[in-house]
Amino acid sequence: MHQTFNWSTSNGEMEDKFSEFDSILSKSLIKVTTVISNPADFWCHLSSHHAGLFSVTDINGSVKQSRRSAKDLARSESDAFHLVYSGLPWLFVNHLGHELPVPAGTLVLIDTRKQYISSLPEGFLNRTVTLPREWLQTWIPEPEKIIELNLCHLSGWGKVIASYIENLSPQYLEKNDFQSSLLLDQLGVMLSFLYNEVVCENASPGHFSHDRHYQRIVDSLQQRHTNILLKAEEIAHEVGMSIRNLHRVMANQGTSYGQVLMNFRAQTALRMLKADKYDELSISEIARRAGFVDTSHFSRVCKKHFGLSPGQIRKNRDSHR
Repeated sequence: MHQTFNWSTSNGEMEDKFSEFDSILSKSLIKVTTVISNPADFWCHLSSHHAGLFSVTDINGSVKQSRRSAKDLARSESDAFHLVYSGLPWLFVNHLGHELPVPAGTLVLIDTRKQYISSLPEGFLNRTVTLPREWLQTWIPEPEKIIELNLCHLSGWGKVIASYIENLSPQYLEKNDFQSSLLLDQLGVMLSFLYNEVVCENASPGHFSHDRHYQRIVDSLQQRHTNILLKAEEIAHEVGMSIRNLHRVMANQGTSYGQVLMNFRAQTALRMLKADKYDELSISEIARRAGFVDTSHFSRVCKKHFGLSPGQIRKNRDSHR
């Protein structure tokens, strides 16, 4: 069910607009303790589009500080990550007291199960995409490795995701009535690319390539990586270059055809191992569907990328339910 909710301090008279905002925020997004210097000057506009567990929330308002305290955590049922796009610079302080200045137009991933402080300036505009924990972990194995970081600074994919979310307003979603599953799949693919670039072994952290030949090779691999018989020669033919040039282009980016292919296959297999809908599939069938020739090779790749065997990944998922 899709639902869009709008609230503003400019809509009519309110006896206590700040208290009402606090209540609305708790219901529509998250429970926090909000601190403002002058309640009489407080103003805010909030818009939120919900589609199941997925939501996009815009908040624009006057200067304030929001604290996600231990008391807030105890009174909250939230078990999600917030992917926050900033319209103006703001300051994030994590549970250890470490400060992260967040420039305008950038992204930060926040774990709602942790304490934090956000200091927001006058006229701030933050767009928050709520991502269910279980869903996010089907796309990236350890989200904690990319939380509380400037994702646009770390990866070119962060810039791509920021541009995507910049256009994903609650009003746009309401008007076009997109299927949330489609949007989530698109976002999941981009987040997995970002995670591979920043975290996974054999990736190139912080590197964003403008080489159109490289991007065409990677796009072709992403589309065809589950083909168990896929050969480098086929990709080279598809992108219109010799096999020698294909390997040269990949080497110039600090990687190889085989490394990128294995990264794609490993991430596809990980999503299936962590998703309920694939529970009836055996480990060997998941390996085959992800493009692996045999189960032993699949197991070695999983241990190399994720530090666990396929069976352990599935078992750990079940133990956290």
